[in-house]
Amino acid sequence: MIFEKLPVPDRVISENLYRAQSVGLVAAHAAVLLLEEYTGKDNIFDEAQLAKFRQKFYEDKLLKWLEERIDGNYNDERSRQPGLRALVRSTAAIQTIKENFIDRLANNFNGVNLESIKATKTGEQLYILGMPIGGYSYLRQYHGREVIIFTDMVEMNGFDKVKPLKPIAREVVVNCSDVITIACEESGEYWQNQNYHIDGRKK
Repeated sequence: MIFEKLPVPDRVISENLYRAQSVGLVAAHAAVLLLEEYTGKDNIFDEAQLAKFRQKFYEDKLLKWLEERIDGNYNDERSRQPGLRALVRSTAAIQTIKENFIDRLANNFNGVNLESIKATKTGEQLYILGMPIGGYSYLRQYHGREVIIFTDMVEMNGFDKVKPLKPIAREVVVNCSDVITIACEESGEYWQNQNYHIDGRKK
């Protein structure tokens, strides 16, 4: 599977393989229903051909969905559980994150950290943002721009989303163009900038 080769947590891989399998199964079932009336004795297809078609259709749809997911076509727009790692570029974005999440908290009790790395192909300076109890939300329109809002401390707000832990949580707004990848370890959310590969290379 293509997703298994990506540098993301195991939970992200397993969650997205499960989703891809669901997509493949639904698509294959729908396709088979259309062909069932043409299957059987003295018909266009026999049962073995139909089964082979179903398996091939399932695999093709599964792989296509995974490839499109990796390219950022089916991004998760918010966290469902606390904890994430993100690959971030841009000096301005890093400075804002550092000032708001790290420098202002001398003891850094929320555990936010930045790790400086070099992109293997381009040599560009990138940063891994670790937020063990933080979360994110994607906004298509925020004062006329597309942004990711990172929150350093979040709590559960129902099964499918989190909310900032008020009044002590801090938030930072980062342009989407400065975020390459977000992966959440607990519930498998994944967000990918469509203009970049997952390793930080520009498309």
